[in-house]
Amino acid sequence: FALLEVCDNWKNIIALYETHGENILQTAARVEILNELWRFDKIFLDSTGLGEGLETLLKTKVPVEGVLQTQRTKQDMHNNLRSQMQGGLGCIWNDKCRKQLADMIYEYTPEKLLKIYARQSKQHNLPGGDDYPTAIALAVLALRSAVQPVLFGSTRKTFGD
Repeated sequence: FALLEVCDNWKNIIALYETHGENILQTAARVEILNELWRFDKIFLDSTGLGEGLETLLKTKVPVEGVLQTQRTKQDMHNNLRSQMQGGLGCIWNDKCRKQLADMIYEYTPEKLLKIYARQSKQHNLPGGDDYPTAIALAVLALRSAVQPVLFGSTRKTFGD
């Protein structure tokens, strides 16, 4: 999860949360607790795979919007993330987040779509190599749609340390 706070003259990822081994009900409960604490205007979540069920569980309880991860949506999200980072987006970092951002690979497909993935995932067939970048990219979608003040990122699980 990535929390984005937006004020008049600054925007900053203020918190990064990780989940380990939580089932969908536990993750939904965590989202509800975070929503009570922060009172989000909008929660963007990865609705690909397990996230679709999470979106269904949460849509009557919190202001959630699912984002289906296709090559095109992922390209748009990461282009927006890059633009926001170049435009002054601040971010609280940890070592895993820094490593995952550095590990991202960007390649164009024959169809001229930008394919974005983590080197770790491709080399070792391990999921979770892009969880932090995905969470941050989801959170900063709010900056494109002018929703304020505090928003939330990905629900994908991370694996290992």
